[in-house]
Amino acid sequence: MATFLMTWNPVRLPIDEVEWDDMVDRTAKGEEVEARWTTGVAKKLLRSGDDGFFLRQTKDRGIVGTCRFLSEVYEDDHWAIEGKTANYADLVWTRWVPIEDRLPVETLIREIPEIVWNNIVGSGYRVPDEVEARLWDLWDDHIGA
Repeated sequence: MATFLMTWNPVRLPIDEVEWDDMVDRTAKGEEVEARWTTGVAKKLLRSGDDGFFLRQTKDRGIVGTCRFLSEVYEDDHWAIEGKTANYADLVWTRWVPIEDRLPVETLIREIPEIVWNNIVGSGYRVPDEVEARLWDLWDDHIGA
């Protein structure tokens, strides 16, 4: 299995605060919440059963959640551009944290410098095998798992 970074730009796609809080509560109780997300460049790499981190971009940057993929990548109507398509995968969100409890990108830069955190421009970045376990350990320590 592999791990991917799925990006989220809150300026381009705001998520309602009530919806966010609901996801935080549900996943904190161990509930897995089904959804789909754009996979960007990971069209041929991402497989059902792979894992992902939800990386908030633009402001208050950092990891705010995790997921597990339920499907291969498929094409569907673009989420924002009429007449275009985008790559998606079905997933379950396994954990979301409040924005203020994110794993800050500054910590990620310091602890896992092998990933160029300031140059991830879209979803679908595959976490290199040599740092995957360290990233999961860092996340688990951060959320107290």
